[in-house]
Amino acid sequence: MGNQASQDETADAAAAAESFDPRLKALFSRLAEEKPGQDPCVTEDGFRRLFGAPLPGFATVMFNAIAPNPGSGSVGRRAFLIGAQETLNLAGLSSQIKYYHDVFFEKEGVTEEGVRNMVHTAYTLCLASINLDPEALKGDTSILDSLARSIMKTCSKHTEQEFNVVVQTHYLHLFSGLHTYVQKTLLGAQEGPHEELVTSVQQRFEGSMIDLPMAWVLSCILPIRYTQNRAELAEHSKLPKWLQWSQLYSSRQHGQSLNRFEHHVFSYKEPTVLLISCTGGFTFCVAVDSEWRESTAAWGGLDCVLLQLTPEVWVLEEGEGMMFVNHHARTVKNGIYFGRNFDSPLLSLQSLDSLQTTEGELAITNVEVWGCGEEGALTEQQRWRDWEHRQAEKTQKVKRPGRDDWQDNPDKFLLDMVGVETEHPQERPGM
Repeated sequence: MGNQASQDETADAAAAAESFDPRLKALFSRLAEEKPGQDPCVTEDGFRRLFGAPLPGFATVMFNAIAPNPGSGSVGRRAFLIGAQETLNLAGLSSQIKYYHDVFFEKEGVTEEGVRNMVHTAYTLCLASINLDPEALKGDTSILDSLARSIMKTCSKHTEQEFNVVVQTHYLHLFSGLHTYVQKTLLGAQEGPHEELVTSVQQRFEGSMIDLPMAWVLSCILPIRYTQNRAELAEHSKLPKWLQWSQLYSSRQHGQSLNRFEHHVFSYKEPTVLLISCTGGFTFCVAVDSEWRESTAAWGGLDCVLLQLTPEVWVLEEGEGMMFVNHHARTVKNGIYFGRNFDSPLLSLQSLDSLQTTEGELAITNVEVWGCGEEGALTEQQRWRDWEHRQAEKTQKVKRPGRDDWQDNPDKFLLDMVGVETEHPQERPGM
């Protein structure tokens, strides 16, 4: 990509430094074709052998990205090593976003079909990067088209700068899985689908509102505390955190009431994702970064996010002080409210039968809550539930004053002294 002369200068400088990963050198040797009288080179066919599955068209995209002069149909050793090393060395998400903008749009610019192709490619290759079979786990990919439409509507000017700002602001991890796939492929570390992982993901989301395309869209938008394991756990985990969420509550399974909702969700100490499906094809998501609780004041940290997921994907609001839950205090209004302005909240619940939005009331068809903590979070929640149950039993078993206790009670003695009748006639001794 870019000017041929500057590419050659960069190539010379990088080659002099010889800072190429040895695995890239081995890769070139494996892919290179040698013709009489010519230096070894990698053709577009070589890229198809490398990147051909699961998306054959992506091989051409990467050939155009790495080759300084794609029109020649081949790339020499030095230019190949420079382009591949540049791809490996992308530091930070902003660099990745700029790089993949150029990969997908440098020739044609940002177009509706181009954005749709980019989103579907990023999704498919993200699955491949974690050894999942995109075909076996296809799911309803309409949410990917919704995401593409939302990106296009936000990028009204269709410029590179606007695209980069939109993605960095709202879809920061859009290319994370794709880039992992590219890195693994270049370094010879990419593996095929693992059947046990495919089965695990199928079982986790079976019969629920959330499927793999929706989970991936959420992983692109939500802060990493919801989607990524801690470093010490990531090394031993075969799946990312967003594919290990635990379902805490389902209105279809547990009953569609706030009482059942709170029973299953409260006391879970880690972040959660609330999904609300409504008539009219609307689905909303509330990512809550702290434990659910009742309070007479707003709560929630900086990583709270309120989303619309269908029929289009929009970030409605994010930041601290977005949550308000009250069912008992009479000094403030009752219900569950989402958004920073509680005089005019973006969403609110008085029950789980309907959702109040700024556009009116929608009938609720399904509600789910997913826990985004590590495995021990469920055990900790159960421990707290057991403790609360024991406390409730203790309260019920507290001995209340009875007739026998009343006979020796000092209050009875004082009342008798001043002539207050403290016993019915039939209760008096000898009666």
